[in-house]
Amino acid sequence: MADTLQEIWDKAIASLEFHRSKEDTPRCEYKVGDKFRLVGQNITKRRPSKKLDNKKLGPFLISEKISSHIYHMELPKTMQTYNVFHINLLTPFTEDKNIHRRQARPPPIVTEGGEEEYKVDHVVTWEQWKNSLY
Repeated sequence: MADTLQEIWDKAIASLEFHRSKEDTPRCEYKVGDKFRLVGQNITKRRPSKKLDNKKLGPFLISEKISSHIYHMELPKTMQTYNVFHINLLTPFTEDKNIHRRQARPPPIVTEGGEEEYKVDHVVTWEQWKNSLY
């Protein structure tokens, strides 16, 4: 009986060491100048609905590798966020090969108050409902 308990104990220790070593190694290594996307879970954004907001932000460039799990990156000044993130919040950026799917977003105009503002070229359609225009 002592042999079976020792075997079970050895299997448990081996399983713990395997999972611990898996957690300690980073998912992938980034280099300075690589493009990546940032998971926006703890970043305040100006969208009224969190459900419809972008889940990943970017692409951004890595400016410095601080440690094996922490990276310093170049963010736009309009984000007003501390620019050091853990490797779990970074995902590699892959450029879309199909040109027809790429959509360049216009850069936002930043007002003096630090808010983003877009200019409207023309109104495509509108609808009136309960004396309000939509």
